[in-house]
Amino acid sequence: MTNIARRTANGAAVPVNLPSTLRLPEIPASVASHMRAVEAHAAERAAFYAAAPEDREHMFVGPVPQLHPLSDRERDAVEQTIHAMRDDLEPVSQDAFKAWLGPVNAAVRNPQSAEDFAVRCLGLHALCCDLPTGAFTADARRDLPEFFPSAADIRKAVARNAKRLADVERALRAAAEARQPQPEPEAERQPLTEAQKAEVRAKAEAFARDMAAMVTKEAPPVTARPLAPHHLLAAYEELAARGNEAAKMRAEQLRQAVAQ
Repeated sequence: MTNIARRTANGAAVPVNLPSTLRLPEIPASVASHMRAVEAHAAERAAFYAAAPEDREHMFVGPVPQLHPLSDRERDAVEQTIHAMRDDLEPVSQDAFKAWLGPVNAAVRNPQSAEDFAVRCLGLHALCCDLPTGAFTADARRDLPEFFPSAADIRKAVARNAKRLADVERALRAAAEARQPQPEPEAERQPLTEAQKAEVRAKAEAFARDMAAMVTKEAPPVTARPLAPHHLLAAYEELAARGNEAAKMRAEQLRQAVAQ
């Protein structure tokens, strides 16, 4: 932690604490597990869209993992974690921003005078005041260029920390808001009116009549069609060839009848 004193209007010194690295409170295990699953899913999606079309045919990206509802004890822990992050999630103040940028001015190749530095800090802070205080760490300063940075340089340097803080807060709030699904109440069944009852009876009776008609309906008569003599002869000859003596005699009779 880096303590840099600033002064209030009456001259009293007030320390501005800058963390050396990104500080995150202890995240409940269930939420941390969900965050790892979401991050792994995001990495799979990124790899999928970065792959060649022919490679995508062999890749599969499942749905976004769902966060399971927490117990009351776990939800209390989540609420406490969100509260612990409150200060780091606040937008960076002018004093903290100036304290973070002060060592940079002393190290760059084109350091600014005290007056110019104060003016530049005001302008740069106006372009970066939406960023969270916790993102301005000593480590983030090492990603700045060798020259006095622009607002874009500063935003780029703290972007990773800012995103991490936002992701953690988003996951924690989603966990705090997750609830066990409640069964939908059954609609109260209204009794049928006399007209509705009559309609149901009429439909049931009509269905019963239709079924009875299907059962008793006579099948169409079958008309017998005798075989032609030569067809009948062929059938008997086939049976005679298999050793049927009666068929052999009948075939001989048919041959004589056909010959006449």
